[in-house]
Parts: sequence; C-alpha cells; structure tokens
Amino acid sequence: MPQQVSYYSGGAQYTRGGRFHLTRIHTLEQPLARADVVNGSLGAGASATDHYHVTCPDNNSRLAGNVTDLVPVAAPLVSMLIRNRNGAATTTDPVDGFQFIIDPPPVLLPSPTVSLLVGLGVSNVLIHKSAAGAENYRMYVQCLGGFTGGPLPTTIVQVQNQ
Repeated sequence: MPQQVSYYSGGAQYTRGGRFHLTRIHTLEQPLARADVVNGSLGAGASATDHYHVTCPDNNSRLAGNVTDLVPVAAPLVSMLIRNRNGAATTTDPVDGFQFIIDPPPVLLPSPTVSLLVGLGVSNVLIHKSAAGAENYRMYVQCLGGFTGGPLPTTIVQVQNQ
C-alpha cells in the first residue's frame, strides 16, 4: 500500500498517494490566479541571483509572490526574497522539479506564497539558490489591493540576470 504524503504549497494543502496522484484538500488563502509570470534561469555559480524591481500602483497595496524550481532536477533549491522599506519576506520551493498530476495536464507546485505591504514605490525581488549548479525557475508576482485584495497592475523590470 503506498504511503500518503501531505504537501503544502501556495497556501493549499495537497495529499499524494499512489502514483503521483494529487488531491487538493483545502485552500488556506486565495491563489495568485492572475499573477504575472516570469520564467528565468540561474547560472552555475553558487551566488547566482536574478534581481527584479516590482512596482505596485496603490498606496495600500501588498505584493504577493512565490517561485517554482523547474527542471533540471539538481541539488540547489530555488528561493524568492521580497524586500522593500516595510520589511522582507522569503519563500523556498522545497522540492526541485516537483510535478504532480491533477486530472491532466501536469501541474508544477510552487513554494508557499508570501506577501508584503508595499505601498507606492519599488520592491526588490531576488531569486537565488542554495548551492552551485544551473537552475530554471518560474516566478509568480502580483500586486493586490489593500482592502479588497483584488489584483492590481504589476510592473516588473529585471535589473540583474545571472
């Protein structure tokens, strides 16, 4: 009998049993359904970091984001750091190249979603890894309205590509 494994991602709890069958149990928070998606890659060096400036248009907004560590399956884990004048938030995709199937097509599960109050101005979003080795990633970021939580226009500019 296959062992059942629980996995938390993006505020949702998933249970895996058998041959990579995934069942969503419940949602802990609203997913980033309309998020801006950026695909990127990090070079082989252990300190490779991609840096983005993300701007939200509303003084009461917050920036939410997560990252997915794509194939190749390699030793480094990919992380995201959101930093601005209000603080910092970080998240790591705990499983490299992790893929489940929920009624095809395949679904890649991202890191847990983090958010930070941003207001007007630029937030720094850094994508980095835990060790040497080339990695590919998919970053999801979305500005959300302060009181309603609805999606807002999000501006993303890459300032460093390693």
